[in-house]
Amino acid sequence: MKTGILDAYRSKRTASRTSEPFGQPDLGSAGVFVVQQHAARRMHYDLRLEMDGVLKSWTVPRGPSVDPEEKRLAVQTEDHPIDYKDFEGVIPDGNYGAGAMIVWDKGQWIPLEGDKVGLEKGKLLFELRGYKLRGVWTLFKTSKQQKGNEWLLMKKPDGWARDSEESEIPQHSVLSGLTVEELREGGGRCAELLAELEATEVPKRRIDPNKQRPMLAQIRERPFTRDGWLFELKYDGFRLLASKSGGRAQLFYRHGREATHVFPEITRAVAALPADSILLDGEVVVLDEASRPSFQRLQKRTQLSRSIDIQQAAMKYPATFLAFDLLQLDDFDLEFLNKMCSAY
Repeated sequence: MKTGILDAYRSKRTASRTSEPFGQPDLGSAGVFVVQQHAARRMHYDLRLEMDGVLKSWTVPRGPSVDPEEKRLAVQTEDHPIDYKDFEGVIPDGNYGAGAMIVWDKGQWIPLEGDKVGLEKGKLLFELRGYKLRGVWTLFKTSKQQKGNEWLLMKKPDGWARDSEESEIPQHSVLSGLTVEELREGGGRCAELLAELEATEVPKRRIDPNKQRPMLAQIRERPFTRDGWLFELKYDGFRLLASKSGGRAQLFYRHGREATHVFPEITRAVAALPADSILLDGEVVVLDEASRPSFQRLQKRTQLSRSIDIQQAAMKYPATFLAFDLLQLDDFDLEFLNKMCSAY
C-alpha cells in the first residue's frame, strides 16, 4: 500500500468543518463502486471504484450514459477513503465541494482485464452490478489524453445497454430515496408530514425497538367483508424492525435478536432517512434475477458472520426491505394511529 495515498484528499478538507469521512485505506473491502450526484458549484456525478484500499475517483460532468453511442468525459480526481461509499449529506459552505451529495448508485464492480494494469495503461474494462448501472463498461484515455487526467466513460453493447431515447435513469438516492434537490432543501416531504402530525392528537412517545414486536396476522371472524380491503403478496422473507435514533440505525428480527450487522445495506439506507428518529415494521427479502424473493439466498445471507463475507454477499445478493408500517416518526407514536385506523 502506498504511503500517504489519501494525503491529497485530506489536504483539501478540514475534519472539524465537514461531515465527510476521514477513514484510513482499507484492503478488506469487497470490490465496491459508487456513483454520487453532487450539487456543488455545478451539478455533476462522481464515479468511484474501490482499488488498493481506496476509492479511485472520476468526476463525470454529464453523468454515466447507458447508450453505447455516447462517450462521457471523466476527469480523474484525488483518491477517496472507502468510507466515502456511503456518504450522503450537505457539505457546508466554505468547504471544498460545498453542496448536497446523494448516493445515486452503488454496488459491485468487477475488473475484466486487471485493474492495476488497466489504470496504468489508460484503459479499464469492467462490469458493474449496481441498482441502476449494470453490464460492461470501459474507462479509457485517447492518445492525446495519455499524460492528463481526462478519461472517457462508455457503456459497452450488451443486454443492459439502451439507446439515448430509452435511457432515462431515476435520479433519486439508492439510500434515502431523496433527490439531490430534496436533500439540499432539508427533506421537505418529511417536514410536511411532521407538520401534519403536529395538528393531530397523535401522542408523543419514544418506542423502544428492543421491546417492540412486529404486528402479526390474527384470526378473525368474517374477515374481508367490507369494501376497500387491500391484499399484499406473501413474501418469502424474515420480519424485521428497522430503527434509527441518535444518528444510529439498528435492525431487529421478530423476537428481538439484532440483525444490524447481517444486512449492512439496509442499515445504511435506514440511517440515511431524513428523520431524527424512525421505527419501521417490515420484511427483509433477497431477490433473484427475476425479482422474486429467494429464501435460499436469504438463508445464506443470515448464516454469514465474517465482516468481509457479509460485505461481499451484500454486493452479490443485496437484500431488500419491504416496509409495512411506520410506527414512529421523531417523537410521534404512530402505532397509536395505526390502532385507531384499524378500529374502523
